[in-house]
Amino acid sequence: IELSNLGHQPMYSKKFNTVLSYNGEIYNHKKLRKMLDREVSIDWLSTSDTETLLECLNNWGVDKTLSLIDGMFAFAYWDRKNKNLILARDSFGEKPLYFGWLENSFLFASELGAFKNFDTFDDTINKEALDNLFRFSYIPSPLTIFNNFFKLENGFYLKINKLSKIKKINIKKNNEINNKSFILKKWSDFKNKYENSINFPIENYETAKKKIKSNLFDSIESRMLSDVEVGSLLSGGIDSSLVTAIMSKVAKGKIKTFNMGFENKKFDESQTSLEISNYLNTDHNKYIITEKELINTSME
Repeated sequence: IELSNLGHQPMYSKKFNTVLSYNGEIYNHKKLRKMLDREVSIDWLSTSDTETLLECLNNWGVDKTLSLIDGMFAFAYWDRKNKNLILARDSFGEKPLYFGWLENSFLFASELGAFKNFDTFDDTINKEALDNLFRFSYIPSPLTIFNNFFKLENGFYLKINKLSKIKKINIKKNNEINNKSFILKKWSDFKNKYENSINFPIENYETAKKKIKSNLFDSIESRMLSDVEVGSLLSGGIDSSLVTAIMSKVAKGKIKTFNMGFENKKFDESQTSLEISNYLNTDHNKYIITEKELINTSME
């Protein structure tokens, strides 16, 4: 949110004592601004959710901020004066976040490939991670394929005190950490959060249906907050058709829908997508990919 340079990152606080680098979107950031405005006087410089997140962290701290924000995110929050760093990741882990040490530098990034830009990067394979990959077809967090580099688990944050004095870390499967300067904390607990949020009994099918409908409308409308056009990837299946139908109800005008089809009719769903689009009256965009294109792409 915010197309001007006022939304650019890294974003500094007004006193230049904290810095935020952030990937994602905070869906309830307007609500959070109103909450902050009731507590402190803030001269907002932009409409950016990045500025909202930065001010929340400055005024509320990491624990309260994470308990209130609704969004997908991975962020790094740097306290310049005390040299403390906080890395945090959203509840579902929609946005990735990796970190580790390389000689005397602490590195973090949203993809492992970024670390290869360092000339001294050590690409030694982590044998435990490789074993997991062959066993389970994926590498469970906090391990990555490389030694000395880790993935922050979803719903966790990592606080590092006095960063300049730390030289090496190691994190085990159960999230035990070998350095007292590191605080690794699980901030998101879905089971407790959503069990406690149900403040009325769901006694029958009609009640459940109304609650699900209300939640879907609220969720999809909040995710359509944008400075540019939003669209829907419409496959023609139940999920994408339902999301597109609600978007059409909520949007002020026609929404754009997109579908990729195939020459082989056995795998092609583009006709179903077109029928749904016609029914919902969307601005539909279809692209049929050929076998030749697929082969050329795989050759590249």
